[in-house]
Order: sequence, then structure tokens, then C-alpha cells
Amino acid sequence: MARGDHLRVQRVGFWHHAIDVGGGWVVDYSSDEGKTIEAMQVRLRPFHAFASATDNVETVSYLEGEAVPAEVTVLRAFARIGERAYSLLGNNCEHFCTWCKTGTRYSLQAFDAGLFVGALALWLFLGRRANGGEAEIQMQSASQGTQS
Repeated sequence: MARGDHLRVQRVGFWHHAIDVGGGWVVDYSSDEGKTIEAMQVRLRPFHAFASATDNVETVSYLEGEAVPAEVTVLRAFARIGERAYSLLGNNCEHFCTWCKTGTRYSLQAFDAGLFVGALALWLFLGRRANGGEAEIQMQSASQGTQS
């Protein structure tokens, strides 16, 4: 790991991301243990607060020419310390790190979660329409039977 690297560590159900700013420190979107999402902010923290000794920390790779130089990445990370604009699907720790590295905010895990929620909503909507249509046909059949 090197200064300016985009790091990630697996948590239960998601990846947590940070920027390595050197000297055993990272900048990430985080809050104190047990705090709510509203308490999330961009913070400078020791590396050991981001990942324990037993965590498998990965460096996120970027295509040649996609990422800015390491010092620009670090300056961008420092510039946002104190920011409190966390949004799970729109401005999370992965959005923060990809912006620091590329100038563009994106989160593959938020995109995947959005696809899942959208697919679930579509499935529920279509399921209700199909069930509602069957009920309507059954009601029409029943009323026709009583009219005879």
C-alpha cells in the first residue's frame, strides 16, 4: 500500500473504502462506533481504525490514465475532511474514494444495490398487477354466473 492508494476492506455485506494518505493514516467516510448514518463524516483516522491486523485490505486498481497522481488524490481527500453529506446510495465511502482518485463519483456496490431494489420493486409491482388481474377475471366470472 502506498500514499494515494484507494483501499477497501470487506465488512459484513459490503466493502468499506478509504484513501491511504501515508504515515499510517487514512481518510474515509466513517463515524464513531455505534453512531447513526447521520453521524457519518469524512475523517482522518489511523490505519488500524480502518482495518484490523486480521483484515484482508485490498488496493483498488484503476486503468492507466484513469486516476490522477497520488498527491492530487491525497489533497482531494484532505480537502473534504469534515464533510457531512453521507448518502448510502449517492455519496458513500466508495463514491468518496473514486472521486479522490478520478474526479468522478461512483460506487459499484451502490449501483448493484440500486439494481437489486429496482428489480425487487418491479417484481412486486408486476406480481400485484398479475394477481389483481386474476382477481378481476374471477369477479367478472362470478357476477356473470349470478346473472344467468
